[in-house]
Amino acid sequence: MPDVYRAPEVILRMKWDYKVDVWSLRDGDKSILQINKYALQWDLNIWDLFKGYRLFRTRNTEKLLDDSIHLADMIAVLGSPPVDFLDRGTKSLKFFNEDCKWLGRAPIPDRSLESLEERLDFLRFMRRMLCWRPKDRATPAELFADPWIQEGFEPKAKPV
Repeated sequence: MPDVYRAPEVILRMKWDYKVDVWSLRDGDKSILQINKYALQWDLNIWDLFKGYRLFRTRNTEKLLDDSIHLADMIAVLGSPPVDFLDRGTKSLKFFNEDCKWLGRAPIPDRSLESLEERLDFLRFMRRMLCWRPKDRATPAELFADPWIQEGFEPKAKPV
């Protein structure tokens, strides 16, 4: 998985399952989403595909992978991670103190998902995927049933 699409549980070195693919809606989910009858190859995060830019940064000014920058961007969009989530990570104390206060070298950007997108249906869909706790993320089947996705499947009335 490309570094920009890593779920927080991967970065913080936790046990993970199939919900890691729900985070970035990619490779393992090729079969669940189709738009206009053409299967999309989910090599890109759905945000990238529909917005044209990446939601999270992963590289520092020297172009080196920097998990601090990646996590800071996640915090800006999702808010602070829950304590029970951080307790599971073997790398959590590298980025957060015991009170879950951010210690990362990168500042947390002053932005939110809502400040980057105004389409409420798309925001709701993204919020169902981007959750700190994997158990809080929608399943692939739930995402497929989401109104934002299903809208592309509804037959359009032909003009009279």
